[in-house]
Amino acid sequence: MKNKKTAKPGWILFLNVLLAVLFTFFFESMLEAASGGKKWYFISLPLGIGLFVLRHRTTGKSMVSRMGMIRERMRTEGKTEEVTRELENLLLYQYNNKHSIGRTDRSILESHKLEIFSEDWEGLELLAEVYAETGKTDRAVHIVEQIHNSTEFHTSLEILPVKYKKTVFYLTALKIFMEAGDMKKTEEYLFEARPYMETFKNRKDDMGAFICLTHVKYQYLKGNYIQALQWLDYYIFPENTEIQLMRRELASWLHNALGDAEQSEYWLKQAEEVCDSQWRKDKLYADYDEMLKRKAIPL
Repeated sequence: MKNKKTAKPGWILFLNVLLAVLFTFFFESMLEAASGGKKWYFISLPLGIGLFVLRHRTTGKSMVSRMGMIRERMRTEGKTEEVTRELENLLLYQYNNKHSIGRTDRSILESHKLEIFSEDWEGLELLAEVYAETGKTDRAVHIVEQIHNSTEFHTSLEILPVKYKKTVFYLTALKIFMEAGDMKKTEEYLFEARPYMETFKNRKDDMGAFICLTHVKYQYLKGNYIQALQWLDYYIFPENTEIQLMRRELASWLHNALGDAEQSEYWLKQAEEVCDSQWRKDKLYADYDEMLKRKAIPL
């Protein structure tokens, strides 16, 4: 839900405008002094506008760049406490730069009032994933439910980009609920997500693949191992490291559930081959050992 204290355009925009105005007046005064009072706004004004555009674009790119760097660290180092704190700080930084009134600090993270970040779905969803993987399941679920219950989520126009964004949200939520073993919530969200997934499930890209893998994981948890394997064999997955790792890991789990230890070990080795960091390899085998201990989550 939007913060009613929001005062846009925010501090970054305000600062960029202020710097552009000051530059324009300074440059204009220099030109006028050098030319005996002649007006040079046809030069100074376009330069001031150019400075504003340059700074505004650079600021936006820096935010995207920092989020990309955090994602890369997660890929190579894992979802560690250090990376978690870095992501939390970035969300706080982004929020405070957008709001001149109602700024916040790290205490908001402890109060569980994370709905103030609901405008930044991507960062908030990523934080939910990080919390889920670092044992903060309650926080992860809270984030998912805050996004889901927000006014923006239920009143946004059902145009294709919004449907895509909502599909990503549902995939994240389903991943968190399935890993937490909450099949009731999984099925509730899966029912809601179906119309969105139907829109993108036949795409031969990462989105289509993640939709397929989500359904495979769901069937695994339900104990429908043969059906899940058939889906893995039928779907043509893109050569994406994360997708190929998930596909091979799930195949290993499914063959183990069916009692085929040899094929399970084969697909585990296949999954190891696409791991591009030591952290991924360690997590792959840690997850496999955990799977052997608990098998499928009982219903």
